[in-house]
Amino acid sequence: MKEKEFWALNWLRFGLALYIVQYHTLNGHYETLDDTWIGAALDLGNMATTVFFVLSGFLLTHVYVVLKDARYMNKKTFFVARFSSLYPLHLIGLLLALLPACLTIYARGGISVPMDTLGLETRMLDQAEVLLAVVASFTLLNAWNPYYIILNGPSWSLSALACYYALFPFVAPKLYRLKSPVLGLAILGVFFCLPGIIADLLHRNDLFTVGLLHHNPLIRLPLFLSGMVLCILFARIRSFAPQGQHLALLGAIVLATFIGAAYLRMEGLHNYHVIKNGMYLPAALALVWLCAYAPPSVGTTVKYWGARLGSASLPMFFLHVPLFQLFAKVEKMATGFINAPSASLSSLISAGQDMQQALIVYPLYIVPLVVSCVLFQEKFVVPMQGKIKRYLLDMPKRTTLPQQVAVQTRIVDLTDHEAMQHREA
Repeated sequence: MKEKEFWALNWLRFGLALYIVQYHTLNGHYETLDDTWIGAALDLGNMATTVFFVLSGFLLTHVYVVLKDARYMNKKTFFVARFSSLYPLHLIGLLLALLPACLTIYARGGISVPMDTLGLETRMLDQAEVLLAVVASFTLLNAWNPYYIILNGPSWSLSALACYYALFPFVAPKLYRLKSPVLGLAILGVFFCLPGIIADLLHRNDLFTVGLLHHNPLIRLPLFLSGMVLCILFARIRSFAPQGQHLALLGAIVLATFIGAAYLRMEGLHNYHVIKNGMYLPAALALVWLCAYAPPSVGTTVKYWGARLGSASLPMFFLHVPLFQLFAKVEKMATGFINAPSASLSSLISAGQDMQQALIVYPLYIVPLVVSCVLFQEKFVVPMQGKIKRYLLDMPKRTTLPQQVAVQTRIVDLTDHEAMQHREA
C-alpha cells in the first residue's frame, strides 16, 4: 500500500503535548487566569488525552497493520520498539519526580493525597503506600490505582498505553477484518459512554469513581480501539476524497465541542462524567480524520519542523511536570531574593514562599522546555532507542539522526522514529 504523508498529524501531536503542558502548569498556578475564558479553554485536559489515545491507535494501526495489509506481525520486534521508545523516558520522568517527592517527605513528614474530589480533606500516606506507589510507577501499573498517582501524574497515560501495546498485536489483525468499521466505531462509542452515563445516573462523584473513569486503562480502551478502527476506515475509503462540506462539518464538530466544553467549564457544569467519558470522542475522531486528510502540498520546512516538534512531544509530555516544579522553586527563590529584607537563606525562602508565580515569566519556562525536549529527543532518546533495539534484537546499526529526521517527514508513529522502519517487522 502506498505511504501517506501524515505531516499534519505531526503538528497535531505537538499541539496536544503543548496543550497538556499548559493544562498542568498554567491552571491553579496563575490567579490571573482563574474564572476567565482563557483559563476555561486551558482546562480541557481530558479532551486532549482523548485525542491522544485515538491518535495513538490510528498511527500504530497504519504503520503495523494497514501498510502491511495485516500480514504477520513480529511481536518481539513490536514490543521492543514500544519499550525502547517509552520506558527510558518514563524512568527519567520518574527519577525527576522522586526528587521533589523526597523533599516533601523530608519537609512535611510524608506525602498527602486528597480524600475527596475537591481536595478539601487530605490524608498522609504511610511508608507502605508510598513504596507501593513507587513500585506501581516503575512497573507501569500506576493507572490501575483510582485513588491517587503521586509521582509524575501525567505518566498514567503511559501506563494505559503499555496495556494497549500489550493487546495491540492480538487485536489489530482481527479489527482489520471488520466488515463495517462505521458500526464498530458506533459500538465503541457506546461502550466508552456507558460507564460515565451509569455514574451520572447513580450520582457517583466520589474519589474512586472519578479516578476509575479518568485513568483506568480498560475504561479508556475504547478510545485506542476507536483510533484503530478509524485508521481501517480511512484505508478503505481514502481513494474517495471528501467533499468540502464534509470537512467543514468535521471542523464544526471539533470547534463546537471545544467551545461548548469551555462554556460548561465557565458555568460550573463540567462535572458530569458523560462529558469527559463520551462528549469528546466524536470531536477527537473528527480532528484526527481532518489532519489525516490534510493536503500534501505544504512546504518541506513545515514538514521538517513538524517531524522534529512532533518527535519531541513525548519528552514534553512526561518531563514537563517535574521541570515545572523545579522552575517554580527557582522563580520563588528569585522573587525572594528581590523582596527579602536580608540575604540569608531563611529570609529568601520566607520571602518567596507565599509569592504567586508571575504569568509574564512563564515564557522563560515554556520556550526552554520545547527547545530542550527537541534536543533531548534527538541527542539522547533516539540513540538510546537504537542501542536498546540492537541489544535486544541483535540488529545492525541503523541510520543516522539526520536521515531519521528526514524520513520522519513522510509518516510518523506517535511514539518514536522507528515507525519509519515499518517493513522490518
